[in-house]
Amino acid sequence: MSSQKEFENFDKENILKDFLSFDLYEKLNDEVFLEENFDVDEFLKKVYKFHTLEDLQIKLKKLSKTIENDIVTFVREKYDDFFKLADSILENESKIIDLSIYLTKFKNEVKKIHDTIQLNILRIDQELQKKNEIYVKKELSMNLLNINMMIEDMECLLSLIIKEYENDIDISVLQELSRSYIFLKYHLSLVSLQHPFIEERKEKIQVVQNELFNHLALALHKYKKDTPNDEKLLIILQIYRDLDASVEACRQLCKIKSIPSC
Repeated sequence: MSSQKEFENFDKENILKDFLSFDLYEKLNDEVFLEENFDVDEFLKKVYKFHTLEDLQIKLKKLSKTIENDIVTFVREKYDDFFKLADSILENESKIIDLSIYLTKFKNEVKKIHDTIQLNILRIDQELQKKNEIYVKKELSMNLLNINMMIEDMECLLSLIIKEYENDIDISVLQELSRSYIFLKYHLSLVSLQHPFIEERKEKIQVVQNELFNHLALALHKYKKDTPNDEKLLIILQIYRDLDASVEACRQLCKIKSIPSC
């Protein structure tokens, strides 16, 4: 602390005392500079405390060292917290670097996982698309196959009905025929009517449809006129209803009754 006080009290007066002899320092305030025969060189030789440059150099070095030490002491005392903070930063710098390296590695690992997931998602999407295409083709094939089967079933059932007309109509055959037609319409609704497979069978589809309604009309006429067969008549009407053809049933009944308004 003494060096600090010395540094704080360092002023012009102290500088003069260090560089001038004591007796001449006391006379420095006299009007020596106003004398007519005043000689600067002679005056400096008398008043100057140092006789050689080496003496001056030694004194200046001592003063410089003292000032340097005082400055260092002052800075250390006044900025102790700053140095503590700097030391703390330097101590934790390695930890910060380690943490940065760890976070960089973690980021790279996360990126790898993300890239892998994205690739898997893309691959799964492609697989799903392929499976969906296969499913669509499979469904189309199944529907076309069922359409062809229903047409063949109806043709077979129609041939049975024609043979039975000599005696009586088998209601169960008509019911089976109507069920085949319902399935035929359902599977037709699931495919494009412009599909080549359907285009090739449009004529057959129209034929079996017309034959079905012709046989239903014949059965309706037969059982409507035959009073004891009311139960069979109701079955025929139910078949019309199942086929969503109630309007056609009414039209046929009007023909039987010969009602002009119909």
